[in-house]
Amino acid sequence: MKTRTTLILTLAIVCIPLWTECAAAQTQSTPQRSAVGPGHDDEADAKVSAAHEYALAALRAERRKLKAGKSTYYFVHDFASRLRDVELQMSNNATQRIAAFARHASAMRELEEDAVNQVEADTLAAKEADAVRQWRVTADADLLRAKMEGQRDGVERACH
Repeated sequence: MKTRTTLILTLAIVCIPLWTECAAAQTQSTPQRSAVGPGHDDEADAKVSAAHEYALAALRAERRKLKAGKSTYYFVHDFASRLRDVELQMSNNATQRIAAFARHASAMRELEEDAVNQVEADTLAAKEADAVRQWRVTADADLLRAKMEGQRDGVERACH
């Protein structure tokens, strides 16, 4: 218990400044900036890229902890959602946004499969697996919504 508390406090101390910097970088730059041009900001891009690397590493670590029985599905879901949010910040177009949502939906499907396997092995309560299933359904709905918005944007651009 002491180790878990120490780890959570350490993550909070490390994560809060990093997420604050990412949020500040996002509000300072335009939401749809091009890779090169007047809206391009190398420092903001570097911060978002660092946030992406951190979020990816944190998700991988949390998955390993889950497999070792030292974490919960909630924490893995939380880190996966943070990774998706950083990827959405990095996206420049609808295709990249759809890809971010697709990666998140895939991660939620994998998480659901693991939860179902644990329920079948009688090592996880069905109620917790239901929560994981709901996260997967939400991720699939978000992906579908992003695809529909991408198609609508493509049609609107074609009409103008």
